[in-house]
Amino acid sequence: MELNDIIRNPDCPPAFEGYLGSLRQEAVFPSNKESYYHAFEAFGEPIERFSGWPQAGEKPLKDEDRVMVLKDLVGAVAFLHARGLPHLCLNEGTLRVGREAPGSPLRLRVVGVGAGPSLNAANRTFQVPNSWAYTAPEVLSGLIVQSNLPALFAMDSWTVGTIMVMLIGG
Repeated sequence: MELNDIIRNPDCPPAFEGYLGSLRQEAVFPSNKESYYHAFEAFGEPIERFSGWPQAGEKPLKDEDRVMVLKDLVGAVAFLHARGLPHLCLNEGTLRVGREAPGSPLRLRVVGVGAGPSLNAANRTFQVPNSWAYTAPEVLSGLIVQSNLPALFAMDSWTVGTIMVMLIGG
């Protein structure tokens, strides 16, 4: 399943909005692989550098904002998992937080669908992307794992849980 197919699906959650298109670059040398680049609308800021997070001593985020961000995140991951696709790259580079308009609820967007689609298609061993703040402890060493769908879903679930704690705990 390709990103275009996912985005065009009528059940696609709002967290994947903003996809503009993809570009394929042919391999330059026979030993190279072809590359794909995906374009997304500029939206918000990376989750870790979002300027709207409350600082020490400030009021926490409104419950409405926390709930919307959590719904966006869980909805996106559930959408992929229901299609047999782990994301595996949920981190500060792929999660963006912002408001669609001033005063509107805080929203989360996921940039891309991660490594899951290509790994599932390959059905081979791979090295887990290392994003220490969100990665399950058993794979922090950059462990090479065999494509094992339940384990890959568990890695995404750990990441979702980590982000939930970050949002709920303030």
